[in-house]
Amino acid sequence: ADLVELNTVEDVEKAKKLDLITSLEERNRIGIGALNSENERLYNGQRRSPLIITSPHIREVAELFDQDHFGRMFSFYRHPID
Repeated sequence: ADLVELNTVEDVEKAKKLDLITSLEERNRIGIGALNSENERLYNGQRRSPLIITSPHIREVAELFDQDHFGRMFSFYRHPID
């Protein structure tokens, strides 16, 4: 898996300015072009290597995606008294 960390609002703004999602698609890193051949499977049965974008700024990062470039969101919570 590849990891993109957008830890600050400035990082998110830079990703928007660089049009991160579209540029990844043009490089066949995401989208249809990223699919491996039908016979080839990755270690977990997927047909493409995962790309993970992390950020504490959920709403700002959500603006990187649109109807043509969608993502999945996962969140992890920790009990505050731990």
